[in-house]
Amino acid sequence: MTEHAGLFKTLLCQLGMNAVQTDFNIVYPVDYLPVVLDGVVLGYVKPDVAPHLVNSLRAIKVQQNKTHELFKSVPMTLEIAYLAPGRRHALKEDGEDDKEGKTDLNYFFPGIFLSSQVARFVRPVMNLQEGGIEWIGPLE
Repeated sequence: MTEHAGLFKTLLCQLGMNAVQTDFNIVYPVDYLPVVLDGVVLGYVKPDVAPHLVNSLRAIKVQQNKTHELFKSVPMTLEIAYLAPGRRHALKEDGEDDKEGKTDLNYFFPGIFLSSQVARFVRPVMNLQEGGIEWIGPLE
């Protein structure tokens, strides 16, 4: 992945990510989601753009269309974990959770986490949306 890291970051920016340039970059709003590749923060994305970015990245990974130079940077075994943001639910007066009609999503650490390193557990599954084999990891 290191030989295609620059191309991969460019692809993510075209899909809607705001890239982090240096450690002294601008501070993004608290509701923006981090995009992390192998433990390194590449940038941030708006929560409403994140599902589109993840679905587009999965489609590129499954289709393995290598006609475009940027698409070559997406490895077939890339793990794409999208942890959607959520919200806390209130406690009732008697101390029980008040989850009436609310979905309990990931509130504490949402983001898009990408893994490309070797020695990960991956398995092939059929992606019904794209109609191809997708290699997924335990977080997906």
